[in-house]
Amino acid sequence: MESVYTEESIKKLSEAEFYERFGVGSVFFEVLLDRLKQYREEEHAKGGRPNRLSVFQCLIIFFLYVRQYMTQTILADMAGVKKWDVSRAYHWVLDTLIRKGCFHLVGNRKTGAGTFALIDVTEIFIQRPKRNQKKYYSGKKKRHTMKVQIIYDLTANKIVSFYISDGRTHDFKMFKESSPRFREFIKGLADSGYQGILKVWHTIETPHKKPRGGELSDEEKEFNALLGSIRVAIEHVNAWIKRFRMIKNCYRGNIRDLWKIILAVCFAFNVECPGV
Repeated sequence: MESVYTEESIKKLSEAEFYERFGVGSVFFEVLLDRLKQYREEEHAKGGRPNRLSVFQCLIIFFLYVRQYMTQTILADMAGVKKWDVSRAYHWVLDTLIRKGCFHLVGNRKTGAGTFALIDVTEIFIQRPKRNQKKYYSGKKKRHTMKVQIIYDLTANKIVSFYISDGRTHDFKMFKESSPRFREFIKGLADSGYQGILKVWHTIETPHKKPRGGELSDEEKEFNALLGSIRVAIEHVNAWIKRFRMIKNCYRGNIRDLWKIILAVCFAFNVECPGV
């Protein structure tokens, strides 16, 4: 069976159609394709067994799998390959691009003056673990999840860093575990789940919490509304990331490899840099 997508057929797709199928733009796809071809040549510079799949087939399989997250059997039928080739292609593309340093983020320590950071946590559904089920059970989602803390630079429109923990961990505890080291002049915003964060990050703002048996003043309500109108940007970032169904749907892979796909998707966001 021949592949549904060939190098000639994808050139006929509009940019919107390309985004819909693969989750990224055609320019970003072509850049990764050229780099992977170079890495493939370096791998076989001293000889070796020829690969069953071309670099183009591997990259198509990778983006289709991450974006659509269909079963490997269905994807193998679409790509005209064997089922085990899908897994090999996916891991080769992901591991190679990470090993070569293509997927990377700025990091907390390299953020510059004028940075305005937003911090939020999103949850990814996972299959029920065989062991330590309570560790991954989220009381909020009522399912087993992994939490991903994202720090987003609103000034540069870039994801600075991320941190992954199990679904039972509280948002503020994740922040303390990740130990992000910010410079004092970096300001930030967080939601009400980060009450007490001022003790470790003095330039961050959180919404006012209604006191027990009391009410917020009009000024506090107005302040909360203002923070919410600014913080909506990171909610848009979370929505963009979850356009990839591997993250939006129930993650079926190895939990220890989740950071790899999060890194790849966050880097894709930074390159595509949509107006959020």
